[in-house]
Amino acid sequence: MSSTGKIALIVEPDEETALAMARQLAALGLDSLSASGVENAVETLNWLQPDIVLVSQGFDGEDGVRRISRTSDGRAPLVFVSDGADIDAMGAAIWQGASECLMHPFDEEILEFKLQQTGVL
Repeated sequence: MSSTGKIALIVEPDEETALAMARQLAALGLDSLSASGVENAVETLNWLQPDIVLVSQGFDGEDGVRRISRTSDGRAPLVFVSDGADIDAMGAAIWQGASECLMHPFDEEILEFKLQQTGVL
C-alpha cells in the first residue's frame, strides 16, 4: 500500500516488537517513528505531531500513559497496547487518556479496524 502521509509514534522498549509494529503500520500506509521510553516519547511529541500514538504496557504504569497523553494534548489518539493479561491496566489506561486498547499480538485486520475506529484511516 502507498503511504497515506500519516505518522504513528510507537512507544515500545523492545526493538523487535517496535519493528514488527512498524511493518504492520507500513502495510496500512502509515509511516512510523519509535520511542524507546516515556521520556523519549515526550521529547518526540514536543516536535512531532503524529496522527496516532501506540504505547506499550510496560511504561511507568498509569503515569506513563498520562504523561504521553498530556504531552500530545489530544492532537493524536493514544492506543494502549497490552498483552491482555492485565485488564485493570487496560481500564486504567483509558482513564488516563488512552482512546483505545489493543491486545498484542494482533494481526493487520485488527490493527486496521482500530485505526479506523480512531479516525486515522
